[in-house]
Amino acid sequence: MGKIFCKITKDVITFQGKSVEEFETAFHDSIDVYLDFCKDLNKKPDKPFLGKFIVRVSPSINHKIY
Repeated sequence: MGKIFCKITKDVITFQGKSVEEFETAFHDSIDVYLDFCKDLNKKPDKPFLGKFIVRVSPSINHKIY
């Protein structure tokens, strides 16, 4: 079975696993280590991006778009 590797947030949080169970355990362990690291540095943890970019436009422009 292959490995799965991920990186999330601007800070580097990595985890990998050869199975779903291994991957999930590594994910939780990595998040716990990251949160402890942030706490030690008195740093607010980064949040992953949602992939949404919200822009407010006037009703007339909105009407033209749709």
